[in-house]
Formats: sequence, structure tokens, C-alpha cells
Amino acid sequence: MQAEIRKKPVTKILESVRTLEGAGFAVRRPFPTRELDAVDPFLLLDEMGPMDLAPGEAKGAPDHPHRGFETVTYVLAGRMEHRDSSGHAGSIGPGDVQWMTAGAGVVHSEMPARDILEHGGRMHGFQLWVNLPRRDKRVEPRYQEFPAARIPTYRSADGGLYIRIIAGETNGRRSPVETHTPIHCLHCRLAPGAAFEHEVPAGWTACAYVFAGAGRFGSRGQAAESGHLVLFGEDGTGVAFECAADATEPMEALLLAGAPIGEPVARHGPFVMNTGSEIIEAIQDYRAGRMGRIAPPPRPPTGGAPGIVGLALLAALSGSGCAGSSETRTDVDTQEYSTSVTIVGSRAESQLIRGREAIAAGRYKDGIAIFEEVHAMPSAKPEHREQALLALGQAHSNILNPARDPSKALGYFRQLLAEFPETKQRYEVERAIAELEKSPKQD
Repeated sequence: MQAEIRKKPVTKILESVRTLEGAGFAVRRPFPTRELDAVDPFLLLDEMGPMDLAPGEAKGAPDHPHRGFETVTYVLAGRMEHRDSSGHAGSIGPGDVQWMTAGAGVVHSEMPARDILEHGGRMHGFQLWVNLPRRDKRVEPRYQEFPAARIPTYRSADGGLYIRIIAGETNGRRSPVETHTPIHCLHCRLAPGAAFEHEVPAGWTACAYVFAGAGRFGSRGQAAESGHLVLFGEDGTGVAFECAADATEPMEALLLAGAPIGEPVARHGPFVMNTGSEIIEAIQDYRAGRMGRIAPPPRPPTGGAPGIVGLALLAALSGSGCAGSSETRTDVDTQEYSTSVTIVGSRAESQLIRGREAIAAGRYKDGIAIFEEVHAMPSAKPEHREQALLALGQAHSNILNPARDPSKALGYFRQLLAEFPETKQRYEVERAIAELEKSPKQD
């Protein structure tokens, strides 16, 4: 049994934002957002899905680098396949956890499994970024993979409370995951009428992200529902929440608590360090190949159409991603996939796909020229001109682009907001502008 706690108050309840990540898959993001940059030591939390995908619709995050922090992938539905520049490869499915310590630097990819690409299916999961303290930012990259059967669980005597212990401990059960920073990460499911209390060490931060149902949180029982992030204050010895007895469905929440690192954070795309000069060094190391490369996937069979997998891979490689994202594949020649694919739709649509294809293959100059052509097309629909401006800003701001030009990126992003003030990408564009305005200068 847990010791009796003094309940922490809720200091703020924030709504998550919807955005695109990787090759263009939709996520709900509690942080970072305009209102909340991080919850030290946690840097980012994305909920991927839930979404039901038709054959060929699944998208992932093709080859991209990381340095200076840890990524956690927790799958609830579907299956993801991982590969990295050190030769590691793996697959995780429902209930599985992958904990990757990027440390000194690694290039990896996270893509839907072949069966999801071919046949479709439901995808749902989380990605969490956990910062590393200065002393650990240069450690050797490491993977920890745990199948669902190895993740400890707790169920209350009445069955109303069920917890999966992804990291840390609760109710006498401890996760096998080894972390550089002391943290707790708990997937909590509360049936109507159930309650949960969890002791949090003094000085730790704590928050809960609700992703199903609704409940009441903290010492005053403040209401929060799916898509809300609940921030707890410093007072008190633990967190508490409950699902109302008259609720029509269970509540599910991801509880995060951790010891703050309290160090300066220099953050740019896939790199999180302590100083701007370390960010520039990370960019240079990646461009020089010092983080390695992932071998290109096998070529599809020659002749005929590429099939669902080939089409899905093309779609993944040509996805737009989110504004300011550096999650862009650079080492695969996508021409081998595109020669047998018939592009349907308007010329603007066709050119947008070809432009993204060029960017994915690292041909930034070609891609930029195509996007400029689309934006200038008299026959292009407004949504296509908007996509072209977004792509131009992304291409010029992408830190993987050797000819990166932040001033041009700022110009395109500002032009997008001026021409399309009601754009659904406003938050991401504004965030990209803010990051570019404070980004370190490069040679």
C-alpha cells in the first residue's frame, strides 16, 4: 500500500494542440506549445492517433538524427519498426516500450510495420522526450526494448484502477527501464468511481496528460478531459485524481513526474544541448556523417507498379512534416520509387509531391524551385499555394539543408501568415518563426 499523501494542487490545465510530425502523421501535443515549453526534465510529449488507416495511408518518421536526450516510444495499437545508424533494428507493438538514449548522437527511423503499410489498421501511441543532464549528453547511444509482458502492472483489489509502470515505481512494483534522470511514467486507467494517489519525491515536477474520458485532479478536484495536460504545484507530497462514479467511460492518463535537471537548454530541431555552440557542433557532426547513416532499404522489385508498400514509402518520404521540423530523410534516392508511380490530381498537387520527394532525397535546390513554381501558378488552388509557402519555409529552415537560409525561411513563413491568416498551421508557423529568430548563427 502507498503511504497516505497530502494532495498537490493543480496550478494549470492546458489544452493540447493538433499538429503534424515526421512524414506528416497527425499528433496531439500537450507540450511544447505556445503556453508551455517543457516540464523539466520532460521536453516533448506527442500522442500519435488513435487513427484507423487504410492500406498505404500509414506514415512514420524516416531517417533523422538526435543528440543530447532520450526518446521513449510507447505503443498502444499497431506496430512500429525501428532502425538506426549503429545497425540496431527492432519492432514494437501494443504495450511495448522502446527507450532510446541518443546521447552523443544517432540517426534512426521509426516507420509503421509492413503489415500496417500493406493492410492498414489502427495506430495509437506516445512519444516522450526526456532531457539528459550535461554529464550524460555525450554517452554512447543505447536502446532498451521491453515487450508488454515485461512492463510491470498494478490492479486494485476491486479492479477499478489499472496501472502500467513504464518507468519508475508505484505500489511496490518497479519498471525495469534504466533512466539517467529519476522519473516516473505511469499509464493509469480508472474505471468510473476509481481513484488514484501517487507519492512524488520532494522537489520533483509532476503532470498528467488525459487521453481518454475525464476526471478530477489535485487537492481541489479540478476537472480535466481528454486532450488536457494537468500541471501540479510544488506543495503537497503526491498527486491524486479520480474518475467520477457517474462517468460514462473510463479515464486514461499518462502521469509524468521527475527530478528537474535545472540546466540551460539549447534546443534546435532534433538536438538538445546546453549551449548554442554545442548545437552548431551537433549540426556539423551530423552533416559530416559522424553520427553515421542508416543503410537504404532494399529496392522494390523492378518492373510494374511498386505496390502498396512502395506507394506507402513514397508517401512517407514525400510528407510535409511540421513547420521547422528537421525530421527529413536525406540518404535515400527516391527516384527509384517514383518512376513507376502515376501522380493523379492537378499539376499543382503533382508538383507538390515531386517537390517533397526532392527534399526527402536531399535535393533541396530542386525542391525549392518546384515549390516556388507552385506558389506562382495562376491555376493553383489556395490550399496548394499555402502548402508551397509552408514547404519553402521548411526547406530553408531545415538544419539538414547545407544551404539553410533562416532569413528566407522567415520571409516565407511570414508571407504564409499574411496570405492565409486562417491557416490551420498557424501555431507551428509562429513557433518556427520564434525559433528562427533566436537560432544560433552558422557558417
